[in-house]
Amino acid sequence: MSPGPTASPRRPAILLDFDAAFEIQPRLRQAVDQVVPLPSPPKWLCPPDRGRALERNLSHLPPGRLTFIGSGDYHYLTNFFLRQISRPFTLVLIDHHDDAADATNEWLTCGNWVRFTERHRSLKRIVYIDGAGLSIAEPSPKRFLWTKIPLSHPLTGNPAPLLAQIPTAGVYVSIDKDVLDTGAAHTNWDQGGLDAQSLIHLFETVALRRSVIGADVCGELSPALPGLPTRQEEEAAQKNESVNLALLNVWRRITVRPALPRPAGSPSPRRFLPGAGL
Repeated sequence: MSPGPTASPRRPAILLDFDAAFEIQPRLRQAVDQVVPLPSPPKWLCPPDRGRALERNLSHLPPGRLTFIGSGDYHYLTNFFLRQISRPFTLVLIDHHDDAADATNEWLTCGNWVRFTERHRSLKRIVYIDGAGLSIAEPSPKRFLWTKIPLSHPLTGNPAPLLAQIPTAGVYVSIDKDVLDTGAAHTNWDQGGLDAQSLIHLFETVALRRSVIGADVCGELSPALPGLPTRQEEEAAQKNESVNLALLNVWRRITVRPALPRPAGSPSPRRFLPGAGL
């Protein structure tokens, strides 16, 4: 008699606990699988020596995860996550800014981290989805990697044009909530015009049709005085938390799927989850 289908283990969603923004998102803190304490990384820009220390601190994080980072000031942490990927992958970047400013020195910043990502040997394509038709910042020796899709493109009704730009089975999705309009989220950067439902649909569209190796979300608004948020900051956190929880719900739906039954008497295969190889 053949064993019945079994559910794949749930892939973790974690929250990096260094940003005061998450102190006022109690539902998210409760909902994630793990709250990970992290020494506070440098804001905006990271010198090489701090980067090496940060990479060591992040190396123990579980593979194949969804990571809530905090403020977009720390979006450069994504570069360290991507360095852990060994299989061919496409980066799908959903962001109001391309984060591809010139990187002539080795200081990693929230505005140039994508340039460092271009160096990763496993990266095959960057699909950049923006909210304002922004142009790519500077010429790049690897600009052939880039595909830019402005959100004026009718993606929500027909995902085929988007999916056609993803040449790999493996995909990493990085989301900055500054791509959203101010009715959906509140960040400390200028924002785009995407509504929350369209963002959720984009994430779900990619996740259901490709093997999502991992994902991260940033774009929180940190209180000016940690521990003493203003009423406006609390209201902003409630908006951001609602989007975060919706993204988490998508992650939970798409990363726990029934496994196919195997013939009776066959050896147990090595379990390969989408995201193995990170």
